[in-house]
Amino acid sequence: MKKIIFLLIFTTTFLFSNLEANAQCPPGPVIINFQQDVDDFASNYPNCTNIDGFLDISSGSPGLTNLDGLSNIETIQGYLTIANSTNLSSLSGLDSLQYIGGNLTVGTNGGLNNLNGLENLSQIGGSLLIGRNNNLSNISALSQITTIPGIAIINENGQLTSLNGLSNLTTVSGGFNIENCPLLTNLNGLQNLNNIGERLYIYDNETLENLTGINNLNSVGELILAQNYSLTSLSGLESLTEIQGNLIITGNYNLSNINSLASLTSVEGDLRVTNTKAPSLTGLDLVNSINGELSISSNNQLTNIDGIRNIDPTTITYLYIQTNSMLSNCAVQSVCNYLSINPEDSNIVLNSSGCYTRQEVEAACELSTEENPLSRVKIYPNPTNGSFTISNVKVGTIKILDSQGRIVRDYNMGDSFYSAKDLSEGIYFVQIESGNQTTVRQLIKN
Repeated sequence: MKKIIFLLIFTTTFLFSNLEANAQCPPGPVIINFQQDVDDFASNYPNCTNIDGFLDISSGSPGLTNLDGLSNIETIQGYLTIANSTNLSSLSGLDSLQYIGGNLTVGTNGGLNNLNGLENLSQIGGSLLIGRNNNLSNISALSQITTIPGIAIINENGQLTSLNGLSNLTTVSGGFNIENCPLLTNLNGLQNLNNIGERLYIYDNETLENLTGINNLNSVGELILAQNYSLTSLSGLESLTEIQGNLIITGNYNLSNINSLASLTSVEGDLRVTNTKAPSLTGLDLVNSINGELSISSNNQLTNIDGIRNIDPTTITYLYIQTNSMLSNCAVQSVCNYLSINPEDSNIVLNSSGCYTRQEVEAACELSTEENPLSRVKIYPNPTNGSFTISNVKVGTIKILDSQGRIVRDYNMGDSFYSAKDLSEGIYFVQIESGNQTTVRQLIKN
């Protein structure tokens, strides 16, 4: 009989212990509608540290004033959404939160001034979405985040003046959109960001003057810079070497130069420069292939397109040069070579005299070939595993540049061959200067 009583007591104790352990947190997702829900959570689940599903604070939350009742939560296995609050000024109360398994969305919180409360958040399993928080002035509390596996969108935050807070972010696997932030003048705060897997889209930021802050970015899936009316330069893109999709620069009406793209060597999509006041395309000099349309349009101060001279014409699918009112000389090497092999897939109109029609450009290309002996320069063997020879030019200087645009060799013309034996395998550029003429050729070292 004593054994039976003992077993009953033990079993009852075990069951209640398990029930108590399981009751530390609510099962599945948690939905917070009102301030009372926050306060009740603290009293109902005082030891809850992990939410097994998502945490949604949005549906009826205009009256929320604080999140203090959530102060013990350390991990959320699903997403976290905080939205539609007008009285919440910070996220204080989430100070213990370290991990979110899904997206972090902070949107349409009219009273939110900062993200204080997220200082210990170090990992997001999905995307980062911060938008339409009209009084949000800083995001410094996000400083522990290093990677974003999904997309990052920062848009329509009317008082946001900087991106300080993302200073430890190195990788965004998806796209990164920075849109409609009217007080953002640069991209300071993104200094450790070096890779964006998909699109970098910077759109309609009224006071954005330059791109300083992303100086370590070297690779991006696609780059679109559109309608940033105060943008005067692309300073900040000096380390960018490759774009795996389109490069579109359009509607940045005060953009006066694109020189900061000087390290860029390839664009695997369309290349469009439209509606700028840049006088030249200097900055695109090392781009050798694009794999898409080449469009140079409505740049009213453009007089020189020599920067696109090294693009392999066989990688251009269609050529647009139109409505550049001051552009009279379009007979650069890439354009001439393209028109010689594919003239019908082009639209050259309404530029200045000399480049007003395709026929004018073709005539100028014939004359240019006669006047510029460097247009006949050839490098062989190419690829090479040792030395190479340069034909059709005898006097001048030779510089070999790596894919970053750095000079790695410097020769005076005159030798019958030039050594590349001690160069690492990869793509290089041979810049040849003779008289007042310059040309660049690609060299592949095996």
